[in-house]
Amino acid sequence: MKAPTLAAAAVFLLATAASARWLETEYNFGTWEESEGLREGVARVVNDTDSAMVVRRVRPSCGCTGVDYPQNEIAPGDTARIIFNYNPEGRPGPFDKTIRVWLNQDAEPQVIRIRGTVVGAGRSLFHRYPFAAESFRLSDSIIALGHLEAGNSAHTFISGYNSSRHPITPKIVFNKKKQLPVEVNIRPATVPPGETFVIAVDLGTETNTKLYGPQSQPFEVVVGDGRITPSVDVTILPPHVTVNAAKLAEAPEAVLSPSAVELGNVKPGVKKEFTITVSNAGHSPLQLHRIYSLMSGLTVGTYPTKLKPGKTAEIKCTFVAPTDCETASDRNILSGKIGIISSDPVNPVKEIKIGGILQNTDNQR
Repeated sequence: MKAPTLAAAAVFLLATAASARWLETEYNFGTWEESEGLREGVARVVNDTDSAMVVRRVRPSCGCTGVDYPQNEIAPGDTARIIFNYNPEGRPGPFDKTIRVWLNQDAEPQVIRIRGTVVGAGRSLFHRYPFAAESFRLSDSIIALGHLEAGNSAHTFISGYNSSRHPITPKIVFNKKKQLPVEVNIRPATVPPGETFVIAVDLGTETNTKLYGPQSQPFEVVVGDGRITPSVDVTILPPHVTVNAAKLAEAPEAVLSPSAVELGNVKPGVKKEFTITVSNAGHSPLQLHRIYSLMSGLTVGTYPTKLKPGKTAEIKCTFVAPTDCETASDRNILSGKIGIISSDPVNPVKEIKIGGILQNTDNQR
């Protein structure tokens, strides 16, 4: 008796599968704004048998998709509608989801595939793409490559988003002569609505000593009248040099004085001058590649490019405190540094710390 029973069950299942005729198994919502809210679609199934059919179970692939389906039997010849919707809130970009539907006692479900693209609202995009222009947004405005030895290369990327209803073709523009040997490319060249793109940055440094130290290379990402200006920031260091004990004994050695400069109380707009020294305590010429400061208001004077053994260079520096500083108190801490990059094989990069207190003259009246 078992063999006929199993055979009958198999015939029943085959008949069930053959009797469900799906008119739609894929649905494309197209592109719409997140602010427009839910969008609804439908998939229809026809009962082509002589007996009733039921939708036993429905399961969407994620909580973003709601489904409504008939709870009653589907009579022979009737058409049932599986109604579904997609909630775009907080879900910018393209999506590809599935809804599985089981009929009668089917072991395998029918899979309905739904697709679409949500053009995100500002509140949803802000955390991932905080920098906005007219029709697009970027994930970063500073592309920080950190420290890089001269002669080496670095590669990184940032992300962008088409926040418009139309395809865009972003362009890269360098408004000034490039200071760094950097290449910037956008992929894909044309970005569909609501979709992302990548800005790839490739930096191949040279052994050009003029590039040693902190460098910043701005460029513009332009779409129509909208533009955002990111920058590639990197600190280029001299190539690492390995020396043995014999060579080290004959190498140059940079000695700085003082190790720190205290400016004291500084009034906005008032000039303060001070002098730093760089000495060569080694036994061969010391190359001074770059002496610089990124501290606002601090200017480093001229300096020689080479120091013979035993020689000292005096470098005059000037600090003018900013006049537009706003503080809640009558004092504000000033902090910065002067960087020295040289051919010292042990310590090619050295720093002198700068400190002081900015006085708010308005509060002293």
